[in-house]
Amino acid sequence: MEPCMSANSRKIDVLHCDEKGKQVRAEETVCEFSLQLFVNNRKITTLRCSPDNLEALTTGFLASEGIIRGKEEIRELAIDEESGIAAVMTTRDCVENRETAPEEMQPAMHLTREQFLSLCRRFQESSVLHRATNAAHSAALCRPGEIVVFAEDIGRHNAVDRAIGGCILKGLSPVGM
Repeated sequence: MEPCMSANSRKIDVLHCDEKGKQVRAEETVCEFSLQLFVNNRKITTLRCSPDNLEALTTGFLASEGIIRGKEEIRELAIDEESGIAAVMTTRDCVENRETAPEEMQPAMHLTREQFLSLCRRFQESSVLHRATNAAHSAALCRPGEIVVFAEDIGRHNAVDRAIGGCILKGLSPVGM
């Protein structure tokens, strides 16, 4: 069996049994990584996730949980992949004072049928890990005619958090996308 290291998938030998008999085949499978998240030296949670782009996942998780409002509130973000630790220092004691999302949302994006179908095609084309393993979730934040950020992960919520975090790290607001 190949190690995962920083890849999102690896090949493993799988025994297939059917009416024709038994056969061992190499199949692509997702990798799982355990990431302990510390904010201002306090452990917040442990995420079971895909092992890549952990900075976007960490940032998106913090934003989704109301721990940060934006990139400017992160003083330091360090990922130690060997020990599976993400250490974040913020500009305020935000763990105790989490903010909830605003109740009033911006108007929905309006797309033509062609724009919608084009985004669906691009989304499916971008879902490489899902196609290879049938065991990953995908998420994207879009504007009419473009996918701004795309993410995949073993967990649905993680994929969404990665997309949000990717947007924030690019200096964009995920609200309204």
